[in-house]
Amino acid sequence: MAEFNPKDIIDIAKNPTVAGAAKTIGKKVLGSKQKWILWTVAFLASLTLLLALIWPFALGTVMSMAVKQLATGGFGNNSLSGSEFDDNFSDDCKIQGPDKSQAVRVETRKFYITPYCPETTGTNKTMEGSPYAAAGMRLALGAVAVPPFNKSNPNIQGDKPDYPWGTTFEIPGYGTGVAVDHGAAIQKAGIRNGKWPATPYDHIDIFVGWGKESCKKWGTKNVDVKVYWFDPKTYPSKNVDSFVKRICSTTANTCGAKIVARAKAELGYKPEKENHSKYLNYEKAQWRAAFTSWVYKQEGYLNSVDPSSPGLLYNHSDKLKIIRRTYEEEILNPQPGDIFGVYSASANSRTHVGIVESIDGDWIYTIEGNTSGDDVDRNKRTIKSIKALARPKNCN
Repeated sequence: MAEFNPKDIIDIAKNPTVAGAAKTIGKKVLGSKQKWILWTVAFLASLTLLLALIWPFALGTVMSMAVKQLATGGFGNNSLSGSEFDDNFSDDCKIQGPDKSQAVRVETRKFYITPYCPETTGTNKTMEGSPYAAAGMRLALGAVAVPPFNKSNPNIQGDKPDYPWGTTFEIPGYGTGVAVDHGAAIQKAGIRNGKWPATPYDHIDIFVGWGKESCKKWGTKNVDVKVYWFDPKTYPSKNVDSFVKRICSTTANTCGAKIVARAKAELGYKPEKENHSKYLNYEKAQWRAAFTSWVYKQEGYLNSVDPSSPGLLYNHSDKLKIIRRTYEEEILNPQPGDIFGVYSASANSRTHVGIVESIDGDWIYTIEGNTSGDDVDRNKRTIKSIKALARPKNCN
């Protein structure tokens, strides 16, 4: 290897760029005849410098986007980006807090209130963040995000009280809301959090529905709100599931009532010849989907009988509102008259369908065709076993 002398150091200094310095060093080490090696070394050195210069900016941009996503109000802190959700999460459901007669403090206070409305698009609706609030339950009307508080020892006294889980708000123009969540932008009066400005009053964020149009109906307001606080020792936040519930209606609407009545009228039907049902014009075939779609067709909610269970839950989006379970922990909200679908791992599809007759806690009572007795009969299934639901889009 050649030795460097003072003149070489001067030459390097005259080439302040990484590429220039590398070329000078390369000439000394490899000789001027191997130009292609010199230029390769110079190119790689330049590329390394470029990456070194832009890397901090790129990383900063990514981090900024991440922070922005996490700080978008309440109900977006347990992110499940890319998951598909639908308005089954709020249909006929609401958050219910403790009995207000048990409140230990009641006071009217002014709040800075913002709405939260996860974006939804098309059949596969996506939302900004998780469908679950920090307190653990799924979103529904009445869910309120409150400023952070000490979960083990909240303070509900004085001029700057906390709002522990279960704190209930009577909000003019909205109704009753219950504290169940947090959000980076949701702070007490005068507190600034990062890019989020301080507000003149304590800030709460209310769930108003799905999509931007829902938020437009509310806007941002300073509102006098009646607040009900409960004794944190009697209603500890760690046991929120015992006093805050997500309540969903199990009463059949007009469509559901018609569908259930039609299905009940078929109870006891049994083909004279096995798997030759009237629902498929006595052709030989399994008829669980045929029975279900026949009931819907009789009431005008489908145009034809579909013999395929997966097809019934995929091919009729023009007539049916399809609600699919997209991850294992998700629990759907069945209603009387719904078509339910049960998943078969061996067949890798929804292979059994039927009609929901009623709901009781964690169970649904169903009317199904082509049962083990090859007849129309009642059954009982856990709600957790349901992988998909369908119901009429237009109720008449």
